[in-house]
Order: sequence, then structure tokens, then C-alpha cells
Amino acid sequence: MTAPLPHLSWDDLDDLLMGTERQSVHVHFETCAACRKLASLDLEVVVQLQRLPALAPRPGFADRVMAGLATGAVPIRSTTPLHTSAWLKAAAVMLTLGGIGASVSWSLANQSLLQSWRVAALDRLAGLAQTGLAAVAMLPEAAMVTALRDSLGGVGMGLVVTGVATTYLAGVLLVQRLVALPRRPVPDAV
Repeated sequence: MTAPLPHLSWDDLDDLLMGTERQSVHVHFETCAACRKLASLDLEVVVQLQRLPALAPRPGFADRVMAGLATGAVPIRSTTPLHTSAWLKAAAVMLTLGGIGASVSWSLANQSLLQSWRVAALDRLAGLAQTGLAAVAMLPEAAMVTALRDSLGGVGMGLVVTGVATTYLAGVLLVQRLVALPRRPVPDAV
């Protein structure tokens, strides 16, 4: 038994359309329906492109452009500025620093509000954890779980439920850790 030949590359298809293909390409093309279909589609694209009207600049276009550039009659402009003025850069930096400063000032002035938001978020997470645990507790009633329980047995099902609950709890604790404010000052924080 011989190994199947790899499909034709784009270069092979181009050679095939131009009639300069190698013998091995021709043999593969004759035996592979997928490559024949691909070559047919490729040929259709070439034919459609050939039907498009040929567009070319009017005679003398290049000479007129070069003459205009030589005399300076045609200004050379870029569509995008190559440099930004210094005052614009300074304004962008000042605006960014001002926004950061305002945010830090507001946070320092409203620590009690931030703390209440943190407590509300933690309460919400605790509610989500209780909902999740209630959903896990209802799993034994689901038809899919019944089939899984029958196939795994009591101990296997216990391990699956324990794994799911542990993974869920780890996710809740991770989210809580991500939203928690630092408990002690951070030495490098400004």
C-alpha cells in the first residue's frame, strides 16, 4: 500500500493552470477530486479577473507627476502627521496625570464609601456561593447526574460532587481576593 500523495500546493495549481506542471502533479490531479475542484475554482477566479476592464492611468500621467514634483508645483503631503507637536504631547500627559490624581484624591476622600462597596460586593459573592451550593445540592435529582451516578457508583459520584464544589469555592475565593483592598500599606504605592 502506498502513502497518499499530499494535496497540490498553490504553486502546483498555478503551474497546472499555465500548463507547466510536473508529471507527479498531473498524476495527483487526475486521481484527486478535491484538487480538481480547487483547480476549477482557481480557474474560475482567473477567468473572472480577466473579464474585468483593464484600468490604467491616462497617457503622460507619470511625466506630469514627475514634472510637478521637480518644479514644486505639487506639494508632498502625508495623510498622517509624522510628528505631533510638543504642546499636544504635554497636554495629553497632563490630562492623564490629572485624571489619575483626581481618582486617587476621590478614593482617599471617600474611603468609607469604597469600604461599603467592598462589603456589598462580598455579600453578593457570598449570596452567589450559597446559590451555587444550592445548585450543587440539587444535582442528584438531574437525569444526567443519575446516569453518571449509576455508572460511577456512590464513591465516584461523591468525588465528582466534591471536585465540582471545591472548584466552585476556589473560584469564589479567587474573585474575592481579586476585589479585596490591601490590608496593610503597600510600600511602593503612591
